[in-house]
Amino acid sequence: MNNTSFEPKTIEENFKINFAEYIDVFLNFQSTFLSNLNIRYKNLDNAHLVLLFGRRAHETILRKRKFDLEHDISLDNFWKNLESISQEKISIIQIADSTGLPKETARRKVLELVKNKILTRKNKIITWSPNDEYIKTYRGIVEKQIHDLSIVLKYVGNFFNLNLELENIKKIISKNFSFFWFHFLETENQYLTLWTKHFKDIEVFLIGVNIALMLSQKTKLENKSFDDMYNNPENTLKHSANDISATSISEITNIPRATVIRKLNHLVKLKLFKQNKITKRYHITPEFFQSSEIRNNTEKKVFALFSNFYSICLKALTSESKKLI
Repeated sequence: MNNTSFEPKTIEENFKINFAEYIDVFLNFQSTFLSNLNIRYKNLDNAHLVLLFGRRAHETILRKRKFDLEHDISLDNFWKNLESISQEKISIIQIADSTGLPKETARRKVLELVKNKILTRKNKIITWSPNDEYIKTYRGIVEKQIHDLSIVLKYVGNFFNLNLELENIKKIISKNFSFFWFHFLETENQYLTLWTKHFKDIEVFLIGVNIALMLSQKTKLENKSFDDMYNNPENTLKHSANDISATSISEITNIPRATVIRKLNHLVKLKLFKQNKITKRYHITPEFFQSSEIRNNTEKKVFALFSNFYSICLKALTSESKKLI
């Protein structure tokens, strides 16, 4: 199949047709990815900042290809590349604008990351310059992220009957690490910023992801379309047994149970989720699908954002796959 066929619009149409199946794959990835970030950086706001600095670093590394087409942008060469670049200056206001965080929150989170020796601040210039302990654990964590992302890309590739081998996807991403990771972090940063601005709290969003995942694990078996799910929200009622406890959410996300309960109460007040008064477990409500802002964010922004990302990845994967033959 010609690379030009992997158009974002075509991918988006496949999302809508296979929505229940796709969203289960997608939410599984997001739940694991964000929960692990929360554990590593102590909170998701810190993690969001690290993703932003990582994206900027990869973008600068990619510029080396302007002067040397064969420059090594692999995972193996990443730390050498990071040491060789001059990271561009970024202000607290720019960080706040790029993450959706209030300016003072962004300032406080930068100071936390500097204290933990993940970011460095010298002469008012903030850079991503992690300590040795961070670097030692980085590769294993990123290889797991590459594996999980490869599962998503393999699923999307199936829309076009690509039958990409999982191991080959992982090899190609690792070999072209800064290319794929720049686009991934750029997409993920915009995704988190969108929901940070909506909920004013990214932990609330992660909690919601894990409740929605309980529903998707059931509806994927029926492979409902986007329109089926959003235009017929009563379908969710028969799946209310696919719920989750505050304790389970806390264990998955590493958010303290008391915090989870407090933020769940907020989501219940918004009528997006409901608690079973007997079991004390939580499930998604029809009102969730009736929220015009959530629907618009999903249909018009998230679909477009990730369709574009997958289009870039599929074109690169098919091109690089030919080199493996």
